[in-house]
Amino acid sequence: MESNNILEAFNRDMETAARFNIPQGEMDRFHRVACCGGVTRWLAYRTAHICVLHDPQSMPPCGSLSLMSKYCSKLWKLYKDIGLSPLAYFCGPPGRDPLDMMRSLTVQLLQVVTRSDLSPPDEPSRFIQSIMDGGLVTVMAMFTRLSQTLPRSKKVTILIDSAYRSDHGQSALDMRTVMQFLDEIVRRRSATNRGGFFKVLATNPSAWEQRQWGLEFIQVNISYI
Repeated sequence: MESNNILEAFNRDMETAARFNIPQGEMDRFHRVACCGGVTRWLAYRTAHICVLHDPQSMPPCGSLSLMSKYCSKLWKLYKDIGLSPLAYFCGPPGRDPLDMMRSLTVQLLQVVTRSDLSPPDEPSRFIQSIMDGGLVTVMAMFTRLSQTLPRSKKVTILIDSAYRSDHGQSALDMRTVMQFLDEIVRRRSATNRGGFFKVLATNPSAWEQRQWGLEFIQVNISYI
């Protein structure tokens, strides 16, 4: 898949999630999710922890997207409108895995970076080639390099929807690697104390996944709101 195809898939997912038709009986629950103070506090406060948002009713066994996907699309638009640099990935559609997720997030981050910060002049094309051809370790290294070129004041949010879809087999192992990697990115940027941040929100990882990741989280449970 070429980088343009990755961006097209991202845009298609975002549009589909935004158009997700909420069943009439779930409108109240969606409003509770949308007004969730825990997520607002996570964004506002200086913290080095990933936020995990749980809504057990938004974990369909089949189908690509859910009510929580629509919420992520609204968060993405809100964050973009207030001047943040949001990245997002939807784990639900077929054929998705942690490597595809990291490729998508890295290509999205490349759109945030000022091209003049990458040298020599052909660096963007070489970056893209490495992203598209590399395995998980290579792509994470590309993401790290891009993150290090950002101004320290830049505010980046990463939204990962339906993480529970990667809780089996090799995908579970790769997802653990990715989440531990993103946690390190979050902590490293938080430690600079220059006004910017990387923040990560993941929706609906399974309890087993969270134990495997071995990280500290800010946890918000919609069932208890």
